Amino acid sequence: MELKLDKEPVLITETVFDGQIEQGIELEHVLPDYYPDVFKLLKCTLTPRIVSYSVSENKLFIDGVVYVKVLYMSEGSSIINVVDQRFTYSKTAELSKAVRSPQVCIFPSVDYCTARAVSGRRIDVRGAVTLKIKVSGVYETELLCGVTGMGTEVSTRAIDICDDRLYGGSQYIVREDIETGAGGGISAIISSECTAAVTDTKVISDKVVVKGEAKVKALYLIKNSSGEMSTEIMEASVPLSRIIDLPGVTEEHTTTAELDIMDLSLEIRPGDDNENRTFGCDITVDCKVGAFRESSVRLVNDLYSTEYDSSFTVTPIKLEGAPKPVSLQIPLKTETEYADGEIGEIYDASCEVAGITAGTSDAGKCRLTIKVISRLIGKADDGTPIMTEKTDTVDYDTDISAEDCLTILPNVSTSGISYGITGDNTAEIRAQINVNCLETHTETINAVNEITINEDCPKQKDTEYALRLYFADEGESVWDISKRYNTSAAAMIAENDLDSESATVSGMILIPIV
Repeated sequence: MELKLDKEPVLITETVFDGQIEQGIELEHVLPDYYPDVFKLLKCTLTPRIVSYSVSENKLFIDGVVYVKVLYMSEGSSIINVVDQRFTYSKTAELSKAVRSPQVCIFPSVDYCTARAVSGRRIDVRGAVTLKIKVSGVYETELLCGVTGMGTEVSTRAIDICDDRLYGGSQYIVREDIETGAGGGISAIISSECTAAVTDTKVISDKVVVKGEAKVKALYLIKNSSGEMSTEIMEASVPLSRIIDLPGVTEEHTTTAELDIMDLSLEIRPGDDNENRTFGCDITVDCKVGAFRESSVRLVNDLYSTEYDSSFTVTPIKLEGAPKPVSLQIPLKTETEYADGEIGEIYDASCEVAGITAGTSDAGKCRLTIKVISRLIGKADDGTPIMTEKTDTVDYDTDISAEDCLTILPNVSTSGISYGITGDNTAEIRAQINVNCLETHTETINAVNEITINEDCPKQKDTEYALRLYFADEGESVWDISKRYNTSAAAMIAENDLDSESATVSGMILIPIV
């Protein structure tokens, strides 16, 4: 009987890019005629955003924007003046190969930012941002699940694998006008932020309906009734909804969805009374969905022939189960200091996740190291505007085994921010860091591939007896004994009334000679 190989198609995940791209920022801004001269720079911030990205063959194309914001004071005034600029750029990353259903994760972060007043009318900004990028995809391979013919005996083991992976997504813009009660009208936006969360997903006939909510926050300047500048905070919720085409998805699949805010644009607009009381809000959303189905397959991990000399080679392959969504809430508490006097009032505080990496703890669990930038804006007791900034590193040990794969999703955010003055020149900021991940159980196996059956070297068989007595040491497996004595594992199981080839035995057993 000829050798027959049975193979099972298996999906393998492969990372085709894992690195970073840097982008330098160089801007010179000349103030418009209606802006006062610069006397003192308070702060310059860079906010990098991804406008769009796409994959074509083995290239990743990225369009990005960096929002540059400079806060300054003019001579003899405590009013905060705001200068806004946009720096746009495009980048291309070459992937190691083209893959099916590429999944792209991009984490933009700021490396450094400096600003100086070249003159009273000109501001020079220098800085750099880094895009940490990971692109992975799937390819199909065939693994050996059975061999028959030429006296072959095979040992198999059951492994849970993800046998179906479906990916889809869409980038879109949500436009919303947000009314405020700004008396005197909005003068300028000091800071803004936006986060999003998925509230519901539903599978309907080859589509996934994703619903969520975006939370927009802005600190802005207004001119009060006495003609002086003061600050107000706008907070609003914007509903998000998107239908993603995903052919082949069923309710049997485990579905995941994420909403990542790629860009936020706030424009000050006049209302019906021609007062600037409205924000024109454009939110660029990256909606991604995944659908996964897990099944168990039996793969060959050892074999021999009872009739001929045989050999085989193995290749290490990492197999993955279906990913499971994990949400982590990590507390943050930090203290910031104003070195030039006493803090009189806090207008607002913010916490920004500037970087996150995964490592291994001493206990063999996955450890997250998170870089957080906390900012505070307010005024000193003499009325001078103040801005403080502090960077903290938070280590958080999860319960997830470091041997499994933990994919950190881009929509890392902070929420529940509270603050208070704790001393003459110190303030405390508390927040919650929200990290969304996908946990995937992985296992590396030695997959049997090339098999050689040498028909020119038949095995010699002892035909003088049909059974042999053997005293097994405790813990010996049926398979190891069968292979050592060149007999059929199935016959040995039947002769000794055992359960399976993987069963362990001890004491006297019968070895049939086949």
